[in-house]
Amino acid sequence: MNRRTFVTTLAGAPCLLPLQASAQRAPLYDMRELVSDMAPIDLAPLNLTTLEGEDEPFTAHQGSLVILNIWATWCSPCIWELPSLGRLADAFVDQGLRVIAASIDGDGIDAVRTFLTRQPVDGPVFRHMGADGQEMLPVIASLPVTFIVLPDMRAVARVDQPIQWDTPEVRRRVTRWLDQHVAR
Repeated sequence: MNRRTFVTTLAGAPCLLPLQASAQRAPLYDMRELVSDMAPIDLAPLNLTTLEGEDEPFTAHQGSLVILNIWATWCSPCIWELPSLGRLADAFVDQGLRVIAASIDGDGIDAVRTFLTRQPVDGPVFRHMGADGQEMLPVIASLPVTFIVLPDMRAVARVDQPIQWDTPEVRRRVTRWLDQHVAR
């Protein structure tokens, strides 16, 4: 049986955070239980802010399978899963996968820059999502939440809890999504 602990975010929402005996031992996930299908949402109009403070249309990633992780610098479960998102991004970098970690911090991209200065994380593309972008998404009850976005810019599934993104089970699921949706 997996050990878990409840973590309460500053917003007061409880999050389950898997505890591990070591960083090398990955928890076992049944991805069918973690991934929730949803009515497709067109994210093509979405704009993000780069670390340089420039606007970036989400369509810059069109043609790739995108794992869009919504997080915040004050969210412990979010921070816990960032390194595994980075390892997943690195593993599939040449296969049509883009991992975007979009912060919703109230202080904007400056909060992300400050966070990355103190705690560098490799792999994901870091961005900030303003309130207009957040309004495009379905209700987010707790963080982190991750959306699976097809190459045509439609979000079709979500994961509503922090997970270890570089486990064999998750990698198999990502490979299936890539095989089904990305011309390689």
